[in-house]
Amino acid sequence: MVPVRDFGLLIEQGGRESGRSGAQAHQAGLDYALDYFSEGMDIWLADQRAGNRSSDGIDPSEFDLRETCIGIMGYAAFSELADYRRPLTESAISAIDSTAFITLYDKVLSTLMAASYENPEFVLSRIIRTIPSNRRSENLGGYTDFKTAGDGSGVAVPEGMPIPYAEFGDKLQETPRTSKYFKNVAVTREAMFFNDGPQIQAKAQTIGDVLGKEKEYRHIDCFIGFVNNFTLNGTTYNTYQSASTWDNDHANEITDVWKAMIAAEGKLVNGKNLTNGEQAVFRGKDLIYPFELKELLAPALNATQFQQLTGANANRYVASNPLVGFRPLQHDMLKERIVTKGLANSTQAAKWWFLGDISKFMGYIENWKFDIIRAPANSHRSFTQHIVFELQAGEMGATAILEPQAMVRNKHAS
Repeated sequence: MVPVRDFGLLIEQGGRESGRSGAQAHQAGLDYALDYFSEGMDIWLADQRAGNRSSDGIDPSEFDLRETCIGIMGYAAFSELADYRRPLTESAISAIDSTAFITLYDKVLSTLMAASYENPEFVLSRIIRTIPSNRRSENLGGYTDFKTAGDGSGVAVPEGMPIPYAEFGDKLQETPRTSKYFKNVAVTREAMFFNDGPQIQAKAQTIGDVLGKEKEYRHIDCFIGFVNNFTLNGTTYNTYQSASTWDNDHANEITDVWKAMIAAEGKLVNGKNLTNGEQAVFRGKDLIYPFELKELLAPALNATQFQQLTGANANRYVASNPLVGFRPLQHDMLKERIVTKGLANSTQAAKWWFLGDISKFMGYIENWKFDIIRAPANSHRSFTQHIVFELQAGEMGATAILEPQAMVRNKHAS
């Protein structure tokens, strides 16, 4: 816990270093303390995002609500703030001190929310492409490729003949409508009185975690093929198919890692241009799998050599590992979501894995990025519900399948 004396010492040091006196020195001291703690929490948050277990920053959970308030405003002011009989607008508390307290505790809660929202376990949220948008849905189409004749090798222009104009065909790819996801957390006078800081901070963490997890689930639902929202020229298609439209869904349970990967890559390189029927080649860059396949995949992906025995005389081929170019992404929420959505049972879902290019396959149409907003001071709710201040966190957007053929779903064989 950050003790009261730390606030006083920092405020005093900041005021002294400013070279000012009186109220100006006090204001400078408050600014100094706020900057110190804010920068410390920023360092801690950066370490959390990087997955570092230890940090030289300041853990926001170490701040105590009562101690923070007393450290900035003094005990008398704290008692006054916790007194339900004194309207905040009539309080004798210094506006400078109360603003500093709210600003700092706002930072505490905001940092906790952001850290839990950006949990490294939310794999898809970290890696899929974000497409900023000011519309409820986007038309990502435009025009198809140039229309060509014959086998697609192009049409030669005879000498002296006019050069033909390029012709374009319409291609309308519409993304799903965006939705808004927000939640609130409030600090009340009762919380000040009973020092309910730990509960408030836990609630802030929960809000960030719930918002982040709900977003990840929306991504997973599209990724595994439960939600199908790829719409082209007015027709909505299933993301994964084994049909004439395209073929990116097959039973390909891993027994031999190399052979399974070759089979999946074969689906990617034999894609189809949906507008002219020509071959469309996609690359397998990202390998996404549940925890249950780690024992099979980790040794193969991290091996330094690849050896193959072939032929009647069992000739041995030794080469560098051809699997090192893939980006392995273990997703521990994948299997359970496949089961929850009824796509497979637990044993079957543990054998599912995906290979493709996630940046081409799906994206997030973002109207409002994740943000944390503080309500205006002395709002109507401060009187009717004894709220000292409150925060609102959330975002607005929609997950969209951009190019279904850029990912292959490999399922259980039985």
